[in-house]
Amino acid sequence: MKRLLAMLISSVLLVSCGEYEPEENKVDIKEELKISAYLLGEEFEGNGYWAYSEDRKQYPNFGYWVSDDGREYDDDEVFALEELEVGEVRTLAPLGYNSTHNITLWIECDDIIEFTSEQAEDYTVQVSYSLKDPDEPLLTNWTTADNFRMRGPAAVSICPIGKFTESERIVTKVTLTGKEYNFTVKTYSEDDSLIITAKLRLTVLEDEAYPNGEDAFRLSIFSPNEVLSRFLSIELVSYEYSDIYKLDESMYEE
Repeated sequence: MKRLLAMLISSVLLVSCGEYEPEENKVDIKEELKISAYLLGEEFEGNGYWAYSEDRKQYPNFGYWVSDDGREYDDDEVFALEELEVGEVRTLAPLGYNSTHNITLWIECDDIIEFTSEQAEDYTVQVSYSLKDPDEPLLTNWTTADNFRMRGPAAVSICPIGKFTESERIVTKVTLTGKEYNFTVKTYSEDDSLIITAKLRLTVLEDEAYPNGEDAFRLSIFSPNEVLSRFLSIELVSYEYSDIYKLDESMYEE
C-alpha cells in the first residue's frame, strides 16, 4: 500500500513539474513582431494642418504644425516614431519625413520577414528594401520588389505613387488622393514554419492645406489637375499567430 501511494505521489509531481514553466521562459507572442512608423500625435488628429515656411519650401520635412487655435508647433512636437496597435487608424507623418524616403516602416523581429504588396499587378505602389543596410533602405542601396524575404529586424520603404509609371526608383513627397494600399507581413522560423501574419492598410488622406500649385513637390507623372496629398493613414488591420505558436490566452489579458 505504501509503495502504491508513493508511486501515485511521484506521478502527480511529475505531471505538475511538466506543466510548470518559469515565468521568465515564457514568450509573449505580442513581442515577436513590432511594426513602427513616424505618426502624428493623437492630440493633433483633426486639429490643425502642416505648413511650409517660405525659406523651407525645398525642405518640406521641416515644416511646422498650425493648430486650429493658431498655435505653431515644431515637427518633433507633433510627429514621433511609434509602434502600431491593432485596430488603431493613425495618421502618418508627411511623405519623406525625417529625411527618410517615401514612407518607412520599421519591422522589429528576430525571425525571417516576408513582405507582400497586395497591389502587385497594378503597379501603383512600389516597395523597397535593402540587404546591405536593412534598417535604412535608401535610393542608393535598395531593391524594389512586390514580394520579398529578409532577416529581421529591417525597414521597408513604401512609395504610394497612385498611378502607373515605368520608373522603378521613385522618391516622392506627394501622392494622389482617393487611393488605398494593402500589405501583408509574415514571419517564419528557421524551419520555415509560419509564426505571425499581420495585415496593413494605408489610405491617402485629403490634404486641404497642401499648396497644389507648388510644382517643386510634384512628380512629372502628375498632371496639374490631379489633387495631391502629403498624408496617409495607416492601420494594423490584424495580427494573428499560427496555431502551433498559440499560447495561454491569459498572457494577453490587459
